[in-house]
Amino acid sequence: MKISDQDFAQEMLASLPKLRTFARFLSRNSAQAEDLVQQAMLQAWESRSQWESEYALRAWLFTILRNCHYDECRRRRREIANSWRSLSASAVIAEQSIEQHTSDLDRALRSLPALLRDPLLLVTVRGLSYQDTARVCGCKEGTLKSRISRARAHLSQLVDVA
Repeated sequence: MKISDQDFAQEMLASLPKLRTFARFLSRNSAQAEDLVQQAMLQAWESRSQWESEYALRAWLFTILRNCHYDECRRRRREIANSWRSLSASAVIAEQSIEQHTSDLDRALRSLPALLRDPLLLVTVRGLSYQDTARVCGCKEGTLKSRISRARAHLSQLVDVA
């Protein structure tokens, strides 16, 4: 069953606040986060005919947003690799920014592999269900629960040590 463009647009708009928060976490920059959300929304709208209504629209939007972020990271890596000066400047700016703006928990979260961190954040911060998060991450629900458990245990060790 397909939904109308108007209903699709309303559901997209309802997801905007949570998408913006997730984009801010991923990019660590408000302007880049807005660009990510805009790109994800545009891609979702252009691909709305591909969305299957049995899947949660919010989970689909989070997947698109995450993939846009990964594409942007790959693009930046290529740009940096092509310019040594760019690499040096970016490394210095990133290092200063991290030292000034991260907390112990944030550092611990970022030390987790994406395979563990993404599911943990989608379930605990975003409030997605295990089922929706499993769809976003492309794994089974049992695998997802195991990853979240390992992420929590790893974070607990890092925070206790720090």
